[in-house]
Amino acid sequence: MQFHTACRQLHSRYGRSESRQEILLTKGVIQSLVAPIVRAFHFISTQYALDALRYGQIKVSRFDDLNDPFELYGLNLPNPDHRRKFRAFREWAAKRYGLVCFSKTRGNPLLWSHYAEKHQGVALEFALSEDVVSEVSYTPYRLRLNIEKRLAGAGFSEADAFKLATTKSIHWNYEEEVRIFVELSKCRMDNGLHFEKLNSSIKIVRIILGPLCNLPLQRIKLSLRPGEKIKVAKTRLAFKSFNVVKDRSFKERVVYAAA
Repeated sequence: MQFHTACRQLHSRYGRSESRQEILLTKGVIQSLVAPIVRAFHFISTQYALDALRYGQIKVSRFDDLNDPFELYGLNLPNPDHRRKFRAFREWAAKRYGLVCFSKTRGNPLLWSHYAEKHQGVALEFALSEDVVSEVSYTPYRLRLNIEKRLAGAGFSEADAFKLATTKSIHWNYEEEVRIFVELSKCRMDNGLHFEKLNSSIKIVRIILGPLCNLPLQRIKLSLRPGEKIKVAKTRLAFKSFNVVKDRSFKERVVYAAA
């Protein structure tokens, strides 16, 4: 569920809500009966990748557990009273909504280093319905809103919340991130963690082995649920640039679930 849709209930607590049509126009999205597909990559350890295949689910991150402390806190807040009130709003939102993060690129070595076991992990390639994906914007400046006006009358709008949830410092632009927002109350719980079930809108189509990954194909085969299959590819370090590229010496193949 998109954050701007999910937060309609949230913002009724603080003020008016804009219609979904207005939010879609704000995003510049044209909806169709069949949403276009976005290909994106989720960098992950081999064990968590195999678990995703085995259980048909992907771990949902909590805003408070992300590695950017400015998540949902990107407003310019010089006024102490505004900071206090907005902090309460952020805490309330972070307890109710989570997200799954993806990148539009698989070639940046920093992504493999930070999120895929220092190149020993994998990137799961997803086919995502465009209507569930939100693209992150990067900026060198904190967002400016007329907070006094919002607190005095209309309150924070859905567009305000969506902007906050999809804006990060320009320092993070190497990630080329897209996100899926979910309501934590609708997630599956396991050992205190939240998981979103895979479906036709969130589908793993390929597992891409990192340059230092030695995951045996047999382990992938045994992790697939009955009747399922997945493409497997491998990467290497580029010879002429500082990028991670497809390893053409590894023949991409389709792995089928064990009979």
